[in-house]
Amino acid sequence: MDDGLVVLAEGPRTVEEVRVVWEGEAVRLPEAAQGRVETRWAEYVAEAQARGNSLFNGEITRLVGLEDGGKNGELVLRLGPGDYKHFLVMTVRDREWFEAHARGCRVAALGNSAFLTRGE
Repeated sequence: MDDGLVVLAEGPRTVEEVRVVWEGEAVRLPEAAQGRVETRWAEYVAEAQARGNSLFNGEITRLVGLEDGGKNGELVLRLGPGDYKHFLVMTVRDREWFEAHARGCRVAALGNSAFLTRGE
């Protein structure tokens, strides 16, 4: 995956030009991928606790897909349920593993106008 900036759509858009479609099912992962999520999450929680910090899971809105009809077209946001654990492990911390082993299952969070990381 390219580490550069990806622009999914450019605005501004009026309310009438944006349609939200809710897809009510959570991501279904192959057994190996779900095992990786659970193992790595436990490691990240332990690391945080060792530093005196808290790391907890919570619900997020997952960006399933986006269809941009262009300058005069409708912007369709396809959203679904997700959680921080899967987003952190699959998209932020262990992205390379999931790109190689469970590419279509990535959990992208909606609402990050900019998400910056440093190093790993």
